[in-house]
Amino acid sequence: ILLTIGWAFWSSLGVVEADVIASLVHIWIHVGIACPLLACMLRRHIKWPFCIGVASLWIVSQIVGTEVLYLVNGLWFKRCLGFGLLGVFIFETFLLPLATRFAQGRGAQIPKAQVSAQ
Repeated sequence: ILLTIGWAFWSSLGVVEADVIASLVHIWIHVGIACPLLACMLRRHIKWPFCIGVASLWIVSQIVGTEVLYLVNGLWFKRCLGFGLLGVFIFETFLLPLATRFAQGRGAQIPKAQVSAQ
């Protein structure tokens, strides 16, 4: 989401192109440079079966998503994508914490993230 907001901001200032296809370069730079660096830094904390499962789904969705962004490059597609990202932001910022508090008020036990000291 931060990549999309940054791309929209800089494209409104004319620093980068306002084309969806131009944003694909920035996405693949992130995937090619930042993700392997993070994986190298966090390799001791990885559960490998989970990592392999998520990585395989991520790779397929990244390739399919890139093709969709490349083929469908229109104004309404950008608007729908923006509304979808706004919906994710609203859900994670407001609705998810509200639902968690509501569930805890009803006696549900929400597990906390466990950090292992290895």
